Amino acid sequence: MKTLLRVPGSCGELAQGSIDGVRLHITCPVNRYTWGGIGTFQGVQYPVGEKVKRLLHLVGGFGKKSGKREGSMPRSGRLPFTLFSELPVGKGMASSTADMTAALALHQWAAGYSLEREKWVKLFLSVEPTDGIMFEGITLFDHYQGSLRRSFGSPPPMEIVALEFEEKIDTISFNQKDQKKIARAQARTVLKSFQLIEEGVKEGSTRKIGEGATLSALSHQNILRKPDLERILKLTLEAGGVGVNIAHSGSMIGMLFNPGTFDFQLLELKIKTLLGRSLPMHCLRLRGGGIEFLDKSQAVPVSSDHQALPVRTRGLGASEKLPHRTGPQV
Repeated sequence: MKTLLRVPGSCGELAQGSIDGVRLHITCPVNRYTWGGIGTFQGVQYPVGEKVKRLLHLVGGFGKKSGKREGSMPRSGRLPFTLFSELPVGKGMASSTADMTAALALHQWAAGYSLEREKWVKLFLSVEPTDGIMFEGITLFDHYQGSLRRSFGSPPPMEIVALEFEEKIDTISFNQKDQKKIARAQARTVLKSFQLIEEGVKEGSTRKIGEGATLSALSHQNILRKPDLERILKLTLEAGGVGVNIAHSGSMIGMLFNPGTFDFQLLELKIKTLLGRSLPMHCLRLRGGGIEFLDKSQAVPVSSDHQALPVRTRGLGASEKLPHRTGPQV
């Protein structure tokens, strides 16, 4: 019994903020993934993080409380639970949510049950505030209470040059800070950015998406300042981009472009000149969220810039199969 799946990470969020006391964000899924498999996959073993372990413990308790078999794996032929992630930790790329989504999807598949997404959200929020990348398309999501979720549909083609800064942010500590006063003052700006992005996705307008994302990024400077943001925005617009987005609880900044309209190597040089130092930079594509189950014989596809990724593991060669982190045999 084998299966292979992947869950996209994110390049921060397209927008984030509070409206009427509800903390919301708009997802920014990209083509970098946490991969998960049940069965034996060739590669190196890695430990599963504490958040995934907590989630699996909660799944067991959830099954007991409901009287159903949500928390039970088949006792016979217990299968190895494996994860491999291309996503760095603490940079705002939704690494924890991607890992937990892959883990729960694998648990469901192996145990032969299905939970509604609302129950997924409840479980995830028991661990920490969660990204909405588990949902298909571009999604507006309440990452604290799970009280609101609205899909805008699939995004138009858009490329993101992601700048990975040195700082790592403890997302749990950050999300515990009281930001109510600032949030109230910025509610109108947040609503405007949300409206622009929703219109942009539905109309296929990268200009509106970029404008809304930039508005959100600049307004967030009062909450978690990124010293280089304004200079990077100026460079992005000069290079023909449509705006910037950020990881609102991380250090990542994304330069937003229409596909094929920029020279990546030239941007690397300009960023180095602008900041006085080199940064890891990654060329990403905006995509819809959600879980993808892949053919069990499929090798992990490798993009041309894969070796430049800030992976938690080593890079892959084109002919290699899935490397993995081995998790608990639940």
